[in-house]
Amino acid sequence: MVLKDSEKREEIQALHTELWNELQHCDEAFAEHYMTDCLKRLRARRMQRNTLKNFIMTRGFWISVIVGSLLGPLMVVLFIWVSLWVE
Repeated sequence: MVLKDSEKREEIQALHTELWNELQHCDEAFAEHYMTDCLKRLRARRMQRNTLKNFIMTRGFWISVIVGSLLGPLMVVLFIWVSLWVE
C-alpha cells in the first residue's frame, strides 16, 4: 500500500514533523548530509525493487524457469531411455 493511501498517514506525517523539528536544532552540514543520505537509500531501494520487477517480467527469465523445471525430468527420462537401449 502506498503511503498516501495508508491508514497510518497522519502518524507517519507526525514523525516527519518531529524529525524536521529535531533537524532544525542540528548543524546545517549534518542535516543536509543526513537528508541526502536518506534520499539516496530510499531511491536505491526503489531502483532495486524496479530492477527485480523488470527482471521477472522478461521473457528470458520465464524461459530459464521453464527450461530449469524441465531439465531434471528430461534427464531422468533420457537416463532410463539410454539404459533400456543399452540393455
